[in-house]
Amino acid sequence: MNNTSKVILGVIGGMAVGAIAGVLYAPASGKKTRKDLSDKVDSLKNQIAQAISQGEDYVSEKVSDMRKQLAEIEKEMENIDSV
Repeated sequence: MNNTSKVILGVIGGMAVGAIAGVLYAPASGKKTRKDLSDKVDSLKNQIAQAISQGEDYVSEKVSDMRKQLAEIEKEMENIDSV
């Protein structure tokens, strides 16, 4: 796991802990607290899904770039072999 992944996981974890702690320590009825907590969890799920999607897009783009570079290297190697 690289540093970027660790930072992202740390931020997401911190957000989750902060949201839950904020809801649990807020003075409200049990029913309202459960509703607020449920809303925060849903929001966090959406943020995590978005982060994962962005990560997938980033990885896909990098893999595509690497394939292009490999194809260029292969062409260069073929030119060297034919000389």
